[in-house]
Amino acid sequence: MLTIRKVRFKNFLSYGGAWSEVEFDKDQLSVVQSGNGQGKTSIIQAVTFGLYNRSINNIPKNKLINSINGKQTVVEVEFTSNQIDYKVVRGIKPSIFQIYKDDKLINEDANSRDYQAVLENQILRMSYKTFIQTVMIGMSNFTPFMELGSNDRRIVVEDLLGVGVLTTMNNLVKDHIANINQQINDLTNQIMVKK
Repeated sequence: MLTIRKVRFKNFLSYGGAWSEVEFDKDQLSVVQSGNGQGKTSIIQAVTFGLYNRSINNIPKNKLINSINGKQTVVEVEFTSNQIDYKVVRGIKPSIFQIYKDDKLINEDANSRDYQAVLENQILRMSYKTFIQTVMIGMSNFTPFMELGSNDRRIVVEDLLGVGVLTTMNNLVKDHIANINQQINDLTNQIMVKK
């Protein structure tokens, strides 16, 4: 189970160089209320960017940087997944991506895509699409389940039920069968040539 405890950010969208922090685990229910244009959506954007390196409505990453400061955008998201505490630190100008498990930095892979895959598949155990459909539900980005494409519906259901490994196993079996069929064709051709 994923529990987001806190998000901290600076130089993110309309927020300036001072750290802004929102704690979600102080009370049973957290409500953020203010007028239009006061930064409520920026909090959701910060959590989504911190965890998935994306925005909730496909804003380009360079547009997430505070336009006045133009650099040193940093987002920190603290959460618990499967009773283990994690913190993700992500930044733009300079580029930062770190994952901490119980305050110890997890060894960074050379490729940030591989490191992101570790975060999504092993720690969050939730794809971006499932996160948007179940955690960060909003009118601007929510698509009713039955209006999702069949592949997206499958991904959401697999993430919710924790059976994504079945698709991986199915793909491996398909690849294995294709290799065997290719070997059969090669052997059949060799037999025909020898005859």
